Amino acid sequence: MANNRILTDNKGPTLSTAGDPRVDFFYHVIEDTEKERTVSLLKKSWKCHPLDTLKLTAYLRDCRNGKGIKNHYQMCTQFLFEQHFETLMANMDQLVAFGYWKDPLVILMTLLFDYIPDHLSKDDGFKFNRDRPPKEAKKNVLSKYDRLVLRGLRKQRQKAKKEMKSKAKKAKIEGMDCDSQAMETMESEDIEMTQDVYQTVPTRFEALQLSRKEFFQIRYKSDLKYRRLYDKVVDMFANQLVTDLEKMSKNVKSISLVGKWAPSSGHHFDKYLSISQSIAKHMLGLMKRNEPIGDPKVVTNFFIKEVCTPLRRYLLIPEVFMASNKWMDIDYNRVASKCMQKNKSVFIKHDKQRFEEFLASKTTISGAVLKPVELVDRAETLMDSEADKLEIEVLEKQWLSLCEDIKKKGGGLLDNALAVCDVSGSMYGTPMSAAVGLTILTMYLSQEPWNQLCITFHENPTFHILDPTLSLIEKIRSIKQIDWSETTYLNRVFDLILKKAVEQRLRNDQLPKVLLVFSDMAFGVAFPDTTLTNFEAARVQFEAKGYTLPPIVFWNLRATANTPVDVNDMGVALLSGYSGHLLSLILKTEDFKTMTPYSMMRSAIDNKRYSELKIID
Repeated sequence: MANNRILTDNKGPTLSTAGDPRVDFFYHVIEDTEKERTVSLLKKSWKCHPLDTLKLTAYLRDCRNGKGIKNHYQMCTQFLFEQHFETLMANMDQLVAFGYWKDPLVILMTLLFDYIPDHLSKDDGFKFNRDRPPKEAKKNVLSKYDRLVLRGLRKQRQKAKKEMKSKAKKAKIEGMDCDSQAMETMESEDIEMTQDVYQTVPTRFEALQLSRKEFFQIRYKSDLKYRRLYDKVVDMFANQLVTDLEKMSKNVKSISLVGKWAPSSGHHFDKYLSISQSIAKHMLGLMKRNEPIGDPKVVTNFFIKEVCTPLRRYLLIPEVFMASNKWMDIDYNRVASKCMQKNKSVFIKHDKQRFEEFLASKTTISGAVLKPVELVDRAETLMDSEADKLEIEVLEKQWLSLCEDIKKKGGGLLDNALAVCDVSGSMYGTPMSAAVGLTILTMYLSQEPWNQLCITFHENPTFHILDPTLSLIEKIRSIKQIDWSETTYLNRVFDLILKKAVEQRLRNDQLPKVLLVFSDMAFGVAFPDTTLTNFEAARVQFEAKGYTLPPIVFWNLRATANTPVDVNDMGVALLSGYSGHLLSLILKTEDFKTMTPYSMMRSAIDNKRYSELKIID
């Protein structure tokens, strides 16, 4: 382990790896990890154990029980497509269950453009930084995808032109005629594609759509693997849509959400993948319908009027009623977590009385797939504005929904758990919000009296008392008012606990049963001139006072190489990321003293949810 030691940014000794590639992949891939780092960790883990790594990939995407990180999951599926294609194909039906039905479409887009989008937009699926066009041309702005389309086709034309010139030169040498008209046409097209005419001339958008189709067809026809994956996605959508239509006809209440995420004709995914027609044609074949599938208008009409629209109305998708201004038809019990968070102000504006009555009748509302950091960020926004009381009520009830969902999955409350929240300068931004949210969540999931106590630490740690009856906003405000400094001294947290234990003459069994440290792991040196990691030094600190170090969960909130412990260290675990659902792993742990980073990873991926995943190649 000696050659494994590095220093944190604050000069504290730590490890660069846990000693097992699977644990490294499990621990180090979080929301802000660089793509190259994620892929490197993935490859090493796959080499160690392919099936475990496939399960870790599913856990990475799992928005209901795992980390719920979409963009890194897309990186992993890209790796599978390139290196283990048959395994990806064999698991597509299972993988969609860990996210949502839009995931397969995003995979196709990612592979088509070799681009992983970071942000979701309101309409098309992705939001990019775009050049601001003249006001009159705003509706004709090219997306990043369109620029990639034109760039790709320009390369194709340049290649074809080069080949044509070569043939012309050869023909001239041999005394044959060359096709000068074709050459001139290609020169004209090439010049046109280097200009921004698509952005400023509306009549060019028909040509742009043809370019999109051409760009897709080139990939579809030339790449057998891409064609097989595309056809698989079409088959998945078609079969599930037919199944759901049959259930709808029988008035079965429980159907999938494929109708919601099916690619709408002419919208984002369909513009670039030409996929709605493919799905509709496949459905017509499965349903043994006699419509002329060669007529695009007939096929489109079927897909819109007989598939998407009725299924979305049956599912009571709120966006359907919002788009048609039928606010009275929205069933707020059916509004999903993200939709509720995103549109609550719109509901208040257009349907305030009904929305107010809905909130008054509920203790919790949909919020289980949200991350604590999302709710903390929203709470801070509401603190800084004159927020509508209904918006605050939505926030509080979504928070309660998240807390109760995790408690239910974990099977109860934590006994004697103490949250330790890093509020040092290096935590500034999202990691700080994540730490605060996870700390408050841990306190909610703890038995009395630990549900009102935490430690905040930087240079000088302190015990912090939070009244459990306070609102989420009040709790956040209380923690955020604490002074913070640049340096992160974890060992002083242990000094603080030991001081309290000695002063009150506590026995070992009266100490916390587990410490949850929410931090970026950039700890300072524990002792002057020591080579001990903070974990190793902590054991020395406790033994010097006649105590045993309580079990510790190191929860990482920023992408670094810092690894506090080795894979086989006892009484310690490694978790990471912003999802609160990982706390259910702690709730299910029967013996904290015997847990290791490896056993915690196994607890995550040995869930029966991942049992059907399989390795083919």
